[in-house]
Amino acid sequence: MSYCVTDYNFLSTPEFYKLLLHYFGFIAIPLHIFGAYCILIKTPSIMQSVKWNLFNFHFWNCFCDIGFSLLTTPFVIVPAFAWYPLGIFNYFGISTAWQTIILVYIVCVVFVSIIGIFENRYLVLIACDHTWRKFRTTYFIFNLLIACLTFVPFIFTLPDQNEARQFFLDRWKCAPDYAPLDTVFFLATATRFVARTGGVVVAFFFIQIIVFYKLTGKVLKQQMGRNISKNTAELLKKFRETLMIQLSIPVFIMLFPIAYLGASNWLWFHFQFLNNISFIIISSHGFFSTIVMLIVHRPYREFAIGLTRFGTIYSRNEENSHMFRDMRSSVIT
Repeated sequence: MSYCVTDYNFLSTPEFYKLLLHYFGFIAIPLHIFGAYCILIKTPSIMQSVKWNLFNFHFWNCFCDIGFSLLTTPFVIVPAFAWYPLGIFNYFGISTAWQTIILVYIVCVVFVSIIGIFENRYLVLIACDHTWRKFRTTYFIFNLLIACLTFVPFIFTLPDQNEARQFFLDRWKCAPDYAPLDTVFFLATATRFVARTGGVVVAFFFIQIIVFYKLTGKVLKQQMGRNISKNTAELLKKFRETLMIQLSIPVFIMLFPIAYLGASNWLWFHFQFLNNISFIIISSHGFFSTIVMLIVHRPYREFAIGLTRFGTIYSRNEENSHMFRDMRSSVIT
């Protein structure tokens, strides 16, 4: 049985969705550029080993935002795996199928870049162990192949669009007038199978992130007092926790729309306004990630605040507080 809310208004329309995402995308670009500048120019020496991993993650995270908000602007009709693009790619004649592949690939590469950050922390701690160094290149190539090939089979087994459209209309009795079903791209009629496949892939990447996070903590405990000093271990631990905060907050923000979309797919429930809000939140995760990065990493935070009129007051307070702290702890908090 299907359920749908038929009380449509401007907030449910593609016009509202496109307008908001395009404005938001253009507003977010300067922040992304500023974040990239902080990573490239303001990263202190103690963070140099992870600098390019941070930049790689920042680049793909921001590109994911831009991909959703400006390049494709997917107007998704949930619970069907159906959508049509409203973004810049349309003007270049890129098909909806290829836009789907590009979006899925970018999202998967974001996960691989996160794995790269935590793997780098682990690699720094086991610098003398050459076994992992021999396999890490193959390991990342494998992850990138998973990212590239995850949803490619669905593209080559697409349902007949007319049949999929009719299947959709037969099951969903309240198709909205504003959704031009003749131009909507249907990825699959077995929507739960696609959702489960996506869930398995995301879990596959998340497990790797958690494994490297735990391994780093374990190695830190083992090396504390032997290969590295206690103070250095504390700094590395703080940096590890800071990275987890930077990555966790945007993920936490996305949990709510993803949970709604999953429930909508499972219950075959449609409310386009909530669909729009969900994808707007998902499309802004890179924006929030950049803000969190600028807040939690002290060098970036101090530089950003120093550009404002509060910079002088902040600097004076920091000078006083540094009298009661180890100077090295000012690098990361």
